Amino acid sequence: MTNRSVAFQFYPDKWQSHTKRLSDSAYRVYHELLCWMWQQSPDLCSVSDSVDAVVCAVAMPTDCVRSALAEIQNPHGPLLKVEGGKMISNGLRKEALKQADRRLKAVASANARYGHTNAAKEAANAVAKQCSSIPIPIPIPSSISIHKISVGVPTSCSESADASSAPDKYPKSIKRKKSVNLNHPTRRITFDPESMAFNGILDSDRALFAETFPAVDVAQSIVAARGWLISNPTKCKKNVYRFLMTWMARSQERGGARQSPYIPLERTAPEHKPLSMYELKSKQESLQREYDTWRNSSEEGRKSLRRVTVIKTDIAGVECKIRAFG
Repeated sequence: MTNRSVAFQFYPDKWQSHTKRLSDSAYRVYHELLCWMWQQSPDLCSVSDSVDAVVCAVAMPTDCVRSALAEIQNPHGPLLKVEGGKMISNGLRKEALKQADRRLKAVASANARYGHTNAAKEAANAVAKQCSSIPIPIPIPSSISIHKISVGVPTSCSESADASSAPDKYPKSIKRKKSVNLNHPTRRITFDPESMAFNGILDSDRALFAETFPAVDVAQSIVAARGWLISNPTKCKKNVYRFLMTWMARSQERGGARQSPYIPLERTAPEHKPLSMYELKSKQESLQREYDTWRNSSEEGRKSLRRVTVIKTDIAGVECKIRAFG
């Protein structure tokens, strides 16, 4: 077979099931033998049924190859099929046929796709050789601007001879550029980076902005957009009208510039109701009990109690309020 492929598909489940019973040396011989078949064998899947041929293929000692072949060709499950004096790998044969079939389909698909182009080129070359003695006139375009004119290739000498006497024929439908309305806002409104100002904004444009975005201060938004273009000279806009529309649309989404000014609410501290005499004396007794507990505790307990300073301060404050009542 020609067009030898550099690789073949590997199936791990089949490989493990076939080689699980082989020893290390037999496993290596079998692996090397399959690689030699795919790379060197004419049919990609066979080797001569002889120990010497296998020894040359795998480059290993004769005794090792002989014992490995005994394991590989076990009568209860030989891994290679013997046909016509050759040991053949059935898996490699299927893989070679599959790759050959895939290659033929690819060639047929390419011919079906590009065959008509090659045939047209060959026909044109044949006509050119046949009619090389007859000059083919070159059409001269008129003053009308024609972008593309498709010129057909003559298929015979008679057609090329008739072409010299026939008048020039141009396609009836000539592509014309669409007329551009220079008064449209997308063409009229521009930004001049030298004067740093907008040009072409009319009162009708301002009225349209105000009608489209009622919550936006149009004059202030135009000034803000101008400041942004001045501070970003590398980000010049081709469509300035669309840039202004987008700018005002975003301002509208944020609430616009005509909303009422923000007036913060005055917040006053909550009024605390003063404690009565009974509540003050109850609080004093509770703090005094907590302080007495701390004094009667052990030295370690005194160190662990951290509220002593707070308790003393609270007691002094309560006593002052009680004296104020008196």
